[in-house]
Amino acid sequence: MVNTATKERQAKERANQLNRELLATQKLLSQASKQAERVRIARNIHDLLGHHLTALIINLQVASRITQGETKEKIETCHGLAKLLLSDVREAVSEIRDKSDVELKDALMTLFDKLPRLKVQLHFDDNLNIHEVNTADTIIKCVQESVTNTLKHSTADVMILNVNKDKQGISVNISDNGKLIKHFDMGNGLRGMVERLSLIGGHVNFTHDNKGFRTSIAIPQETL
Repeated sequence: MVNTATKERQAKERANQLNRELLATQKLLSQASKQAERVRIARNIHDLLGHHLTALIINLQVASRITQGETKEKIETCHGLAKLLLSDVREAVSEIRDKSDVELKDALMTLFDKLPRLKVQLHFDDNLNIHEVNTADTIIKCVQESVTNTLKHSTADVMILNVNKDKQGISVNISDNGKLIKHFDMGNGLRGMVERLSLIGGHVNFTHDNKGFRTSIAIPQETL
């Protein structure tokens, strides 16, 4: 009877874990779709409107050279306005692209919803911007694996997650306050983290003592 109850509890926890991971992944996929659409619009504006404005500027330059008097002044005024408009278009395109960052923080918060016994403290660098959905997904998967390991193999009730950005890239540091239930071993989950991170040029270190388990992840700037 006890064994059955334990299995039911474990199955429920596993189902909840999968649901949290699914919701986080759905958030990333939704953002990826919006990101791709913004980039497509920006590219079209740049290619079409930018091309026509450039052609107009060139033609106005030619017209200015072969005219005189008041007509020349009006053409030069139009030429100046066209150049300003082209500059505005380029700024607008850059702004559209810049706003295509992935909202990693929201996806991470989804992972921590209704966790059994474990309270997660998230410290997220507000200056952190990620353009690549694959990089964000890798971070999500690594954090989820850390949460799962803490719940399965540790007595911890608090986890601290720090996500920061510097000149080198992103650092993700995860620590808990629990003791390991059994001897530390690099299982499939941790090896999977190493493999995932290596695909984007990142690396991870694991350390543990009587104060808890720590995971330190580094992801280079060029993969953001």
